[in-house]
Amino acid sequence: MVEAHEAWRHSLAATSLAEITAAPPPSAPSRTRLRLRLTGTP
Repeated sequence: MVEAHEAWRHSLAATSLAEITAAPPPSAPSRTRLRLRLTGTP
């Protein structure tokens, strides 16, 4: 369990919030995409 937790934390640390908001996945709800546009994130 400790190894799984460390792997999860490592994967989170490797991704910035800017990367997440720059390219929301196609499965993201339309309201999420609209919110990103309104906040100035492409």
